[in-house]
Amino acid sequence: NPTYDDMALDADDAEHPELWPTVAWSPGFGQPYTSVLQELIVGRQPCALINMVPADDWMNSEGRWALDLDGVDDYLEVAASVPHYAANFTAIIWFNSSGLLFNEVLFGDYNAATGAVGWAIRALNSGDDIGLSGGGTPGFFNSPRSPITNSNDGLWHHVAIVVAPSGASGTMYYDGQPGTINFEGNTLAVSALPLRIGSTSSSVSGHPAMLFGEARLYSRQLSAQEIARDNFLGRGGWAARRVSRWHVLAPSQVARASDLLLLGVGA
Repeated sequence: NPTYDDMALDADDAEHPELWPTVAWSPGFGQPYTSVLQELIVGRQPCALINMVPADDWMNSEGRWALDLDGVDDYLEVAASVPHYAANFTAIIWFNSSGLLFNEVLFGDYNAATGAVGWAIRALNSGDDIGLSGGGTPGFFNSPRSPITNSNDGLWHHVAIVVAPSGASGTMYYDGQPGTINFEGNTLAVSALPLRIGSTSSSVSGHPAMLFGEARLYSRQLSAQEIARDNFLGRGGWAARRVSRWHVLAPSQVARASDLLLLGVGA
C-alpha cells in the first residue's frame, strides 16, 4: 500500500485527491491585471485584491507573474468562507521582500486586536525573522522560527508551517529546511476572521511590502519529504505540474502526468 510520501512523489498524484490542497492561489497561473486572483482548483474560493491597482500591481518577477503589495494598505482576502484550521494542517507561502517590519502578516487568519485566535505566518523581531503567531487556549504566542531567518534580502523564499493534530506544536520550514516553533504552552483555536495574504495583524502594525507568489492550505500535515520537494520545484512549480490538467479534465479522466509533460501541458 502506498504511503502519503510515495503518492506525493509519484507523477500520478493527480489520481489521489486526498493529497490536494484545500485552497491554493498563485498569480503565476491567474489572468493578469484583474482585481480577483482565481483559486487554482476549479470550484474553490477566489481571493480579492484589496486597495490594489491591477494595472500597476501585477508584475513579472523572474519570468512569472507576482503581485506587488505596497506596504501601505495592499492585501488579499478570500472573497468567501474557506475552512479554518487550528490543528493538523499545513500552510505554505512564497514571498519576496526587502522591507518586512515587525508584526506584519504574510498569510493567515490571526489578528491580535480582535481576540487573538487563529494563526499567522508573520514577520517578527527585527522584521526579517519569520515566525508563527497564534491564539487559543489559554492565550497567544509570537514565536520566531529557530534558527532565525534573514528574509529581507530581496530573494524569493518558501515558508511552510506544519501544525500537529494537537494544535499545540508544529514545525516551520524555511526554504525547505525545518526549524522549531515554541507554542509556549498554548493550543490554537479556530478563527472566524477572513483568511488574508499581506495583512496587518493589529492596530499598531502595518501591511507588509512584498511580492506575493503563491499560497496554499492543506487539511493534513505534509511530510518533510513533501516540503523539501515543494521547495525544490520552485515558485509556481506545484501549479505547473498539476493545475493545468485539473482545470481541463475531471480527476477520473486525468492522463499520466508524464504524458502531459511530454505534450507540454503545465511545463
